[in-house]
Amino acid sequence: MNTSEASVLAEKLDRIDGQGYGRYASICGTYALDGLRLQIDRTQRDPFASPTMMRVFASVSETGVDVSSLESRIRSVALADYLTRRLAVEIDELGVEVNGSGNSGRIHIARPGQEVVERTSVQIKGAELEARVYAGLPARGRRIDGRGAEVLLLEALPGVLAAALSNLRDNPDAVKRHLNVCEDQDDLRSRLADMGLVAFVADGSILVRESGADDRPMDSDRAVPLVSPPSTAVEVELPHRGRVRGLGIPVGVTMIVGGGYHGKSTLLKAVERGVYNHIPGDGREGVVTVDSAVKLRAEEGRSVQCVDLRPFIDNLPGGVDAVRFSTQDASGSTSQAASVVEYVAGGATALLMDEDSSASNFLNRDEGVRSLVPDSEEPIRPYASFVRGLVEQGVSTLMAIGSSSTFFAWSDLVLRVADYRVEDVTEVARQLSDPEANACEGVTVEKQERVPSRWDFGRGRRGPRVRVRGPEVSIGDEHVDVSGLEQLCAPGAAECVGAALFWCASLIDGQRSIDSIAEEIEGLMAREGLDGLGGRLTGNAARARRLDILGALNRARRLKVG
Repeated sequence: MNTSEASVLAEKLDRIDGQGYGRYASICGTYALDGLRLQIDRTQRDPFASPTMMRVFASVSETGVDVSSLESRIRSVALADYLTRRLAVEIDELGVEVNGSGNSGRIHIARPGQEVVERTSVQIKGAELEARVYAGLPARGRRIDGRGAEVLLLEALPGVLAAALSNLRDNPDAVKRHLNVCEDQDDLRSRLADMGLVAFVADGSILVRESGADDRPMDSDRAVPLVSPPSTAVEVELPHRGRVRGLGIPVGVTMIVGGGYHGKSTLLKAVERGVYNHIPGDGREGVVTVDSAVKLRAEEGRSVQCVDLRPFIDNLPGGVDAVRFSTQDASGSTSQAASVVEYVAGGATALLMDEDSSASNFLNRDEGVRSLVPDSEEPIRPYASFVRGLVEQGVSTLMAIGSSSTFFAWSDLVLRVADYRVEDVTEVARQLSDPEANACEGVTVEKQERVPSRWDFGRGRRGPRVRVRGPEVSIGDEHVDVSGLEQLCAPGAAECVGAALFWCASLIDGQRSIDSIAEEIEGLMAREGLDGLGGRLTGNAARARRLDILGALNRARRLKVG
């Protein structure tokens, strides 16, 4: 340890011991601590407030990984992800807890889920890595516990990072596997479109989760590994894993059918999450989906701003304008129609839907209903009328269904899932469907350019702060419900969306379209990382996809479009 700088910090803590908690601000600065660099940018104002974020810097060489092997972005992100996970383990096992009031002595780091995404918790910057760990500065009542702070900052915190780095050096094979598995997924995802595929699901994948509240894989003794039907089997060559066989879901229209609890939605969910890389052992590290795939659902009550719904909804009663349709309280079918239009304009190439979470009158209308309510009296044209036209536009559909055969006649592939086992029933399904009774009009959805004129999100009581509370992202008085964005699943992704939305507001000039604004944000994150979005530094954010930022922006109630 750099004795001189460590002693400087220790002396500062001795001087303020027993003083009011606000005096912790005097320790802000940078300290060299035995191969590590501790940077304290700000301190919490109260022992009961959220813990202080500490930044700890070290050389990448301390991980045992050759810096030259991290030239590809995905390997750099994967190494940062591995170190984040290891730090979380070390904090649980080795963290020293200092007794005191409030959050005294508490150490934590943002905990990742099963996905491997870019985060602010650990970042690789050239030959240096930066870890952002939260620590509760110790207190007795509301007075500084200087000795406790010395233990926390000079022993516990450096010890946790040192132990994590030591683990990486001692387990090079595990680190290499983590990086290689992520690189394989990234490589395959970049090739799917050229292969004519929307998604690939490797044989042996464990798709079932431990529970609805636990995203880890079900124990292999109870789970059924996926085996692709011979007619749908595709073999791919991966950079590290080599030749892999699996289920290839082609560009076009694919239906997943099956009884309740047999696994059709589980397969769809795995494909939905396949837009992200997954950690080794997750069971879905062989499930890869094009990154422009988006899951959509019915969202009663969502905001819709100036969307041309005529492809799906027209001739509304009361002379309501479907060309520039706006509402603060959309029905399930209207919300789903608006989402299709918005995402097609935003560049989505695959739309994923589950019958269970969709509006039934949006998907199709059977002959019985049509005989009672003729098309001339129904303003909603069902999605079945568009499914082939969308394919011609380069937009595929993947849907899990259990109660309607309407789409069978227009499907390129129909998969039946029974007890989590998959079979190809395309030919049988086509024989069961009457193309004339289920007419597909081949209608297309024109890409719309919607230009926001202003966004008055108010200041809130403490200014236009960005906050995330459950499924809601708030800026000032604007509260954006993101619960309908089902792929916004990585812990911390909502924080990224909040920062992105705040940045979006500065780009609204009456000329840029919503889609181009989201694209600019994506470019900014690619160039400058998540910190490029501005605001207070955080260790809790995870990168969100452009389509999810676009989805959040389209749900802002105070946004004025047109």
